Amino acid sequence: MDFKYAIFDADGTILDSMQYWKCVASRYIISLKKTPKPELDKTVQNMSLKESALFLKSEYDISDDAETIMASIDKSIEKYYEKEVETKSGVLEFIKDLKKRNIGMSIASATDEYLLDMALKRCGLRDYFDKIYTCSSIGFGKDRPFIFRAAVNDYNISKNECLVFDDALYAIKTAKDDGFITIGIFDSIQSDAEAIKNTCDYYLDNFENLDGFWNFVKGR
Repeated sequence: MDFKYAIFDADGTILDSMQYWKCVASRYIISLKKTPKPELDKTVQNMSLKESALFLKSEYDISDDAETIMASIDKSIEKYYEKEVETKSGVLEFIKDLKKRNIGMSIASATDEYLLDMALKRCGLRDYFDKIYTCSSIGFGKDRPFIFRAAVNDYNISKNECLVFDDALYAIKTAKDDGFITIGIFDSIQSDAEAIKNTCDYYLDNFENLDGFWNFVKGR
C-alpha cells in the first residue's frame, strides 16, 4: 500500500472529549445550580446550539436570553478545550511515528478550528498537522464527502493513498463510499462499534497496540 496521507477526526478519535460533549447541556444547567433532567442531553443532542438554548431557557425557566445562554455554553466549551481536554492514550506517539515515516496529516472535524487549535497546541500536536478542515469552513457536514476531499485536493494525492481515521459511523460510511480507506476508532461512549467494524476497512481499538494496524497497511 502506498500510504502517503492521513486525515484525522478530532473528538472521539484523537481527543478524548466525547464524554464532555455527551453532557454539555447538563453541565450548563448544573452551573446554574439547577438539576438537569435525566434525558436532557439525549433530548438536545440533535439540536443546533440556538435550538438548545431556546429549549433550555423554556424548560428550566432561565431569565437570560438565548444569545446569552449560547455565549455561556461557548465559554465553557472554550475553557474545556483550552485547559482540560486530553488526547487518547498513545496518540502523540502514533502521530510522531507517522511524521517520521513522512506521512502527511490533517484534521477534519465538526468542531470549530480555534477550539481545536488551542487543544492541539496544549497537547503538543498542532505542528504535526498541515491544516484543520472544519465542517463550517467547508460548508458541509460529514454526511457529504467534501471535507475529506479537501485534503487530497490541496495536497495532490489520490484517495487510495489516504487513510481516514474517525469514530463516527456516518462519517466512516461517507468516506468509504467516496473511495477512501477508512480506519474506525474505538471510543468509550460508542454504541455502534459492531456496525463501525462491519463498515470500516480496519478497526483500531487503541493507539498503543498497533501491530495489527501496520500489518493491515502492509497488506493492502
